[in-house]
Amino acid sequence: MSLDKSNVKLRIIRPNGDIQEPPLQGDVTWETERKSTPGKLTCTMPKSSGLSFQEGDYIEFRQYNPKTYNYDCIFYGRVFTKQRNSDQLIKVTAYDNLRFLKNKYTAIYEDKKASEIVTNVLDTAKLPYKKEDISDTNYVISSLTEDEQTMFDIIQDAIDLTVYSTTTLYVLWCDGIGNIHLNDAAELKKDIIIDNETAGDFDYTSSIDENTYNKIYLYYDNDETNKREEYIA
Repeated sequence: MSLDKSNVKLRIIRPNGDIQEPPLQGDVTWETERKSTPGKLTCTMPKSSGLSFQEGDYIEFRQYNPKTYNYDCIFYGRVFTKQRNSDQLIKVTAYDNLRFLKNKYTAIYEDKKASEIVTNVLDTAKLPYKKEDISDTNYVISSLTEDEQTMFDIIQDAIDLTVYSTTTLYVLWCDGIGNIHLNDAAELKKDIIIDNETAGDFDYTSSIDENTYNKIYLYYDNDETNKREEYIA
């Protein structure tokens, strides 16, 4: 979603606590996806003598809320990439805390719920969350073995097994202060309508170009019968 610069504020927070509020130039884009993708913010700012920040610094993005007359924080993350051109413009790419779930992990879970697996992974990654923000997924997964998989994949496997058994869809997301949540998708519905008047700008894409299947074939070599058995779902 491209955001109107006239009603937004951006702050860069250095490790020593210094705060910088650079002016913005061009589009500001905030991107989120439902699964296995961190929130992403891209923006451009002019280089000035007083502007100094590094990759890894925190970045906070706020949007004006006409109902409360305050600026609500909609993105909180870290600067990952800086690009500077001959016009002395700096393009910044930042990601929220879900970005760190791309690290790999090995684990074996026995008789655990997806919500318990999520808290284990978040604790291992040392990412911030509150216990009440992780919804109880109820369904107990008898066994889940993950060897050198991304933390995103481990969590998604647990969520997929839960969806398959309960038909309840859970969503992992990061809020505007950096805390991670796991919620039933039904809990995230809002009583608002986003249309051409309320959205500054947007792009929407749907596709079956990747990771889409009509049938799954499983082959198993049976040592007792010396035959290859075929299973189709």
